[in-house]
Amino acid sequence: MKIREVINENTVNLELEAGDRDTVIRELAKMLYDNGLVQDLECFIQSVLEREKICSTYSTSELAVPHGISTSVNKAGLCFGRLTSAVDWDGDQETPVRFVFLIAIPRVEDETVINRHLEMISSIAISALREDNLEIWGKVKNTEEFLATLETAEGRENQYGRQ
Repeated sequence: MKIREVINENTVNLELEAGDRDTVIRELAKMLYDNGLVQDLECFIQSVLEREKICSTYSTSELAVPHGISTSVNKAGLCFGRLTSAVDWDGDQETPVRFVFLIAIPRVEDETVINRHLEMISSIAISALREDNLEIWGKVKNTEEFLATLETAEGRENQYGRQ
């Protein structure tokens, strides 16, 4: 699965203003809701926050990848937010986040859903681990530039044998 199948210009916010993790999640979830990917906003937000209680989705390098699997998700989706100011993701003063991908996965009795979830996380990780992507994400001026960085990362992934 290609990351561009689940993210588009309507699910990217390069000027996200939020003071804490829960507000970030709420704002990104609303983008998914506004684009018809989520039918029950509060139910989906709750699934994401419950997942955060199990284990933080903070990565390294100012990146977090919160996600929720819920019956309120109509179709798998992804959104991205670049925060105007870093937030302390885990409340420990050691987990500053400026870049957030929020993944929405529908809860169904189908193993392909789990695989889609893992593929999305893998695609994001590959993109984020590219040495200069985080720096580039901090500087992109528009959504098209940001989305192009994801396509570039996927091209490299395919170049090395993953489809």
